[in-house]
Amino acid sequence: MFDAMKSKNRLLNKVLARTFLLSTIVITIAISLTILINTYVTTIFLNAYPASSLSYLYFSQAIILMLVTFSTRNIIANQPKKFCFFIEVLSTALIIFYLIIGHDWNYFTLIYCAILTTISAMNAIIAWNFVAWTFTMREFKENSRLFSAVGTLFGIGLGYLLPLAIHAYGVNVLVYFIIFLLLLFIIPVSNMPIMINAKTSLNKKQYASNINQHKIFIWLFLYVAVLLLSNTLIDFVVKGTVAKTNNSNDIASYMATLYATANIFVLSAQLFLMKPFLRWFGAGGILYSTPIAVIVSAIIYLIHPSLTTATILFVINLSIYYSLFNLAREISLNVLPPLVRAKAKSLIKGFANTVGAIAGSIIILMMSKLFGLYANVIFIIFT
Repeated sequence: MFDAMKSKNRLLNKVLARTFLLSTIVITIAISLTILINTYVTTIFLNAYPASSLSYLYFSQAIILMLVTFSTRNIIANQPKKFCFFIEVLSTALIIFYLIIGHDWNYFTLIYCAILTTISAMNAIIAWNFVAWTFTMREFKENSRLFSAVGTLFGIGLGYLLPLAIHAYGVNVLVYFIIFLLLLFIIPVSNMPIMINAKTSLNKKQYASNINQHKIFIWLFLYVAVLLLSNTLIDFVVKGTVAKTNNSNDIASYMATLYATANIFVLSAQLFLMKPFLRWFGAGGILYSTPIAVIVSAIIYLIHPSLTTATILFVINLSIYYSLFNLAREISLNVLPPLVRAKAKSLIKGFANTVGAIAGSIIILMMSKLFGLYANVIFIIFT
């Protein structure tokens, strides 16, 4: 009895600890920004361009994200808090500029949407890096799933509440939420007691370690590139289906609800499927499960092409990809030497993702013009 009370008090003290609360807030804001920005970007883009033009958005977004990821890699490691402040203020200024005069420029909406999506990704990178730098590696591994769970729960609630706000005040209410969270993000980040030493960064000789000799990296690189290609096609199929029947308010409401619903399944997979899947199938088995789940859901869409089946396709892919697949990938990379693993992760996140997204955007452009929306679903199965 006494031991049980001590255990509960220890857990309570841990949850109420300043660093734990700050880390939870940072992850929660990052997840909320992802939902808000993706919903807003989809709405204004489909309102300005036909769904077939999404291929240009995917292409420009992939290029911008790759350039930003590689060009800021050293800055975020050496001056992380200044970098965060710069990103948040610049993002807010860009949004205000677009609201005032940016939408009057031809094709500026395309670049604006691509930059906003990149901002969403950068905020997620900043959030997880800051949390990782706040704790030791062991503490981070023990707590990261809890941070993610709390942040995802908040994101689910936000996603289901947004349609009410959109129908009451219009799509622009998303912009005000985004600006508020961007500026709010600076407060917990600036107060986090991060422990990072720039001197521990890899020097050029170490970072240039040859990774081509490790076959597991080569196969994972190809796997991630193909999977991102498939993800890009799935995103297009969902948004292309949504664009057929809805106005801007309906698109925004649907996308917010979609991301909230998908996050329920992502959270369920993280909490209930990771351990049994690893125990039953191992990391390799999880990597195999990802394309199988996508193939099954794509076939369902071909049999009954509707918004409902498009939602099923999106939710299954997102829940498998962002929970089980990411875990399996990290476990697979852990067999590499530390210096090689550092470069492998950087190239997979910064370059393999870009290769997959660019290939997907090219296929969308060709398939949509020649054969229409459903050809992309067939290509999902093929990939």
